[in-house]
Amino acid sequence: MNSPHTIHSIAFYNTENLFDVYLDKKTIDQDFQPTASKRWTESRYLQKINNISYVLTKIGVDRAGKPPVLIGLAEVENDTVIKHLLESDHLKDYNYAFSHFNSMDERGIDVALVYNKDAFKFETAQKIPLHLEDRRGNIDHTRDILMVSGYLDGHKIHVFLN
Repeated sequence: MNSPHTIHSIAFYNTENLFDVYLDKKTIDQDFQPTASKRWTESRYLQKINNISYVLTKIGVDRAGKPPVLIGLAEVENDTVIKHLLESDHLKDYNYAFSHFNSMDERGIDVALVYNKDAFKFETAQKIPLHLEDRRGNIDHTRDILMVSGYLDGHKIHVFLN
């Protein structure tokens, strides 16, 4: 356990459509293909992983002396992109893990919580579906809320991401 005077940073970062280059027939990710209008290639994807991971290592360092212990991520496509992010050169040495569930969002984007296993002791996670309807009463699938519970410096906390 850390001392009572340990300073941590907690961050939330919108990855702005962090998609891999593989077509997922269950989601609307056709724009994120090499032949699509966005020309989403593996090299562009890897550059985005590099850029985001670099930025995440800088958040809170001026106050806490280290990157955030908890990082909420928005607009991630799947577990694969989160794993690539955590395995990047910038983040691989920080003992991060993550919690994520695929949601029914037709765009194929979800939220995730990245946590430093040295500071945060993960206990449970659950997804909380949002039941939205459009003007005609049709179900409007959107990403779920992610609730993660655990202990930060021995104090039980619950983190909600949307």
